[in-house]
Amino acid sequence: MAAQQYPNRGGPFSKFDKGERFEFEAMPTCCGCSEMGNCCKALWCPCFRTAEIMTAIGMWSPSHPSHGNCSKNLHIWTGCCYILHCLTLYAPALVAFAPEGSAGAFAAVGGGLAVAGKLCFLWPIVWMRQQFGGQFNIPVCEGAGCLTDCCCPWYCWCWTMNQEHATGTKLMKPDNLVGTAIEAGLKVVKAAL
Repeated sequence: MAAQQYPNRGGPFSKFDKGERFEFEAMPTCCGCSEMGNCCKALWCPCFRTAEIMTAIGMWSPSHPSHGNCSKNLHIWTGCCYILHCLTLYAPALVAFAPEGSAGAFAAVGGGLAVAGKLCFLWPIVWMRQQFGGQFNIPVCEGAGCLTDCCCPWYCWCWTMNQEHATGTKLMKPDNLVGTAIEAGLKVVKAAL
């Protein structure tokens, strides 16, 4: 079996081999016609959008380092966790079935179930962002970026999924790497000034 390596290594992808750092594309607005369709897909069928992201970054390849472990089923994990999230979303409504004097306890249990379901769904979304860190030399959950990488998926996973797809599609094309590296270098210089 061939040695496992990311599909964006060697040859025209030498910038990744050298450890040059890249960034995620800007967050989409979901206002354009094409973006709106992708946002709706990510909102209602996140497992399909995850599968598209996996295709864009080459995770289906047997030589991809994540292919031999649970990451190759990330789209399935996303779907299962989304279903759990949907099932527990209205758990706080258990208070309607509470016997007299137990409403507070039922509300607390229902709220706890809803939070647990949402955290379960957040897990594969952040897991996917971590895949980008290793493959594209993108800092994930570092410093102030933690707000975007960990908190944004909590509230707007449809935006972060589309951001990942746009980033993966762009960085998997060697022609785009020169401009992207220059943009990232300019941002570092501006931050230092």
